[in-house]
Amino acid sequence: MKNKKVTYALLAVVVLIWGAVIYQLIAPKESFEMPVAEVENLVVNQPLQAPISLDLSYGDPFLKGRASFFNAEQTLVPPTASPSPPKAPLIMAKTEVTVQQVVWPNVTFTGTVNEEALVMIGNRGYIVKQEQEVSAVKFLIITKDSIKVRYQEEEKVIYKKKF
Repeated sequence: MKNKKVTYALLAVVVLIWGAVIYQLIAPKESFEMPVAEVENLVVNQPLQAPISLDLSYGDPFLKGRASFFNAEQTLVPPTASPSPPKAPLIMAKTEVTVQQVVWPNVTFTGTVNEEALVMIGNRGYIVKQEQEVSAVKFLIITKDSIKVRYQEEEKVIYKKKF
């Protein structure tokens, strides 16, 4: 019997708290207006008559202990090391370099089953294992969301196709 009395007392407290919360949300609130100050004499700041100048004659803190490449007039000062004799310009012979474009077959990765990948090469479906080669495509790494493949010494990562 004692437990029922405590339960009813706690139920009454919960109902009172929720009632107070709902009352605060629903009850009309007093309108709060900010008082407006009346200004009789408004003084506007006048712009400064004298121009402002900055004194920038201090040293650069990031170049402490290093040789400065600019003097006070901000003109380039060559380093104090002895100048080396001018070098003859390097002339490169023009050579034509041909880069062969690798035409990849249409490889589609659709998912994995027991550490094996379900892939489509062209219009044919395959179940392949890691390090297996099918149609000159070698499957290097198989993960749940991507596969890394090699075709004619070029590697590529193919991500899972979402349907």
